[in-house]
Amino acid sequence: MLQSPLLKKYCGGAAKVSQGPAFEGANSKNSTCWDDKVKVGTKPSPSGTGETVNNCMSPEAAKKFRAKKNKK
Repeated sequence: MLQSPLLKKYCGGAAKVSQGPAFEGANSKNSTCWDDKVKVGTKPSPSGTGETVNNCMSPEAAKKFRAKKNKK
């Protein structure tokens, strides 16, 4: 429950404010790339939690990445 001077001033005291569902974190199973990016695979999460996240790149960078990957 929020306790702030503004809440007390304008709402007459403490009020129950909806916080919404708890954010559980984005990973490759529950998220997508931004509109201007393309997915080129997955990579380990930078936070070190053991999950994978989407590897999103601009279309130009993705083209270079795929060409480099196919040369190997």
